[in-house]
Amino acid sequence: MGNVGLLNCDHILMQKQTHSGMTRPLPPKSVIRLIRLWPHARKHGYETGLTWRIGYYSRQDGLDVVRLVDANGEYTQTGDHDWIEKHFEVMSRSKETSMYGTRRPQLGALCADDF
Repeated sequence: MGNVGLLNCDHILMQKQTHSGMTRPLPPKSVIRLIRLWPHARKHGYETGLTWRIGYYSRQDGLDVVRLVDANGEYTQTGDHDWIEKHFEVMSRSKETSMYGTRRPQLGALCADDF
């Protein structure tokens, strides 16, 4: 359980590795897949196998609030890292270095190239 440094445009962030091997915070643009439903998820149209990207973090909320971007490029949900770790698997870890999207274009629709 070592720490790995992640360079950010604004400052140095430290990523912590959890017991499941998922590093926190997950870099924006990483692709995750739903593997475990939460109560009432189906009622809201969610099924296992759906994919999202980790969106850019908000300075107001900080790195504890993970923003999910759907296949259409819309920020649709937020959650914490524990919830992400419990319900999703990481399909592709991004090499993005700007956690807040500083001087980055807005995320668009999900493409096959993204993972």
